[in-house]
Amino acid sequence: MTDESGAYECALCGATYETAPEGFLGLDVESHDGTVENHWYPGFCSTEHAAAWFSRPLPHPDAVYTWEPHTAGADWRFWGGVVGGLALGLAVLALAAVGTVSLLG
Repeated sequence: MTDESGAYECALCGATYETAPEGFLGLDVESHDGTVENHWYPGFCSTEHAAAWFSRPLPHPDAVYTWEPHTAGADWRFWGGVVGGLALGLAVLALAAVGTVSLLG
């Protein structure tokens, strides 16, 4: 969608623009073959150019993103957030119980 300089570039005709022109389309395209996810981020200066680009076979991706499920243990920040959230929730419940008992008693 944008080149290295940050200009908007049409994936079909190669036209570049400093700012996105009216009608400029930026898309996120994914293809999956069961083990690898391929991602493209093409931009088009018109819907006609987008249709022409999609009528062809997908190009080889410049950067292939391989999706691998996170099976190893989550990092300490995740578990710290879980434990902290549970502790905060229990503290709120305890305070609510103390407040209820003090109002009724």
